[in-house]
Amino acid sequence: MQQTTLGLDVLGVVRPEAIRAVAATRSGRIGLLATPTTVASGAYERAVAAVDPHVTLHAVPCPTLASIIQAGDQFDEQAVAAVREVCEPLKAAGVDTVILGCTHYPLISPLLQRMLGPEVTLVSSGAALARQVEHALSTRALENPRTDGEGDYMFLCTGDVDAFRELGTRFLQMPLGTVERVELAAVEALA
Repeated sequence: MQQTTLGLDVLGVVRPEAIRAVAATRSGRIGLLATPTTVASGAYERAVAAVDPHVTLHAVPCPTLASIIQAGDQFDEQAVAAVREVCEPLKAAGVDTVILGCTHYPLISPLLQRMLGPEVTLVSSGAALARQVEHALSTRALENPRTDGEGDYMFLCTGDVDAFRELGTRFLQMPLGTVERVELAAVEALA
């Protein structure tokens, strides 16, 4: 679902993930792995209930998972134990679909799949968000007309530019080039 905020198009990830998870579940029991703040917001519960009020969402807050992934170190037994710990409640609940409610979590999807089992479907926002972006660009006639190149991109961040560039390069496996720091207060003032 597209939202317009601050004069910018904002494409959300929660609703597309909820739709995909509800479509994927066979048992009506969906799991959610997300940061404590995301879980506490209730956004996924509301989104899943809006798609199908008969589906049960089992949300597990993961206070350390994003930082473990972000550190980029090899996964040692302590990291594996942390992943196992967040997966246990979902296994106990008998979920057959798990929403990866943090952008970092798809980076460890093989480990999550191993812990949850091959019969569990993992849902992340990547593909659904890419389709939303494609649609938003095409309805505004902003799609890339070039068929022989990669197109152009730019990155804005609200935090440390160097840390963003380093982490983004590792996650996207491509050089990010120029990263511009923006202040949210400045963007809000423009609205």
